[in-house]
Amino acid sequence: MNVLSVDFDYFIDTTLKERVLLFPDSGTENWDWDTQILIWTSLYSTSVSNKKLHGQKDIREIGVLNDEIDILFDLVDMYIKEDTQLLISESHKEIASLINKNKNPNEKINVYNIDFHDDCFKTGETEIHCGNWARILVNEKIIDTMSWIKRHDSEFIGSDIIHNVYNSIQELYNNPRTLNEGIDHIFICRSGMWSPPHLDDEFVRLAYGIAELMDIDEPNGASEIYHRWNNYFKNNINNLSEQIQRNIKI
Repeated sequence: MNVLSVDFDYFIDTTLKERVLLFPDSGTENWDWDTQILIWTSLYSTSVSNKKLHGQKDIREIGVLNDEIDILFDLVDMYIKEDTQLLISESHKEIASLINKNKNPNEKINVYNIDFHDDCFKTGETEIHCGNWARILVNEKIIDTMSWIKRHDSEFIGSDIIHNVYNSIQELYNNPRTLNEGIDHIFICRSGMWSPPHLDDEFVRLAYGIAELMDIDEPNGASEIYHRWNNYFKNNINNLSEQIQRNIKI
């Protein structure tokens, strides 16, 4: 069974340094939804203030890598089958349920993970989360072959877990023997604590673009993805940013 795993954070047009400076700390996905929104609101407000006061980067200036999304569409279009299944999720940890639910006895599981992170974090935990699912599923011999499609500045933690590394989607696309039996399942996650809310529409475009290639009108799981970039969120950013600037001037 070939599983194409797609984490939206791969397609964010920013560097590792900017992620460290502008995005939430790792390990925060387990926080409740209200806390996650509060964290992003604070980070946006700070970046807006720093842009006005110091000329630093505003998170809202960050876009997506459209060329990489186009290559992904080409890859999917080439290797999907009539019975390929599609699942959309907020968290990458849900891929474990997908694999366990669809794995047949003695079937070899090959995962191709397009992701800024390798998701092989060592925590000593047995509970699967977005940062360790690959390590746990390989160690438990649920995944037989783990391939990672990375960005040039991605941090490589799981050298003892990852079997194959591709430095771009194009590199995977150019290797016709890799997916010659086609894709059985496509899993797409937003990873909202590592994907800025103002890019939610871009995530929807990516997810529904793949669904269109598969002749699917409403992807499984898509209705459960909450759109964060609304007027309430944006007003809170502006109000907090103005408050920060007033306090600094005082």
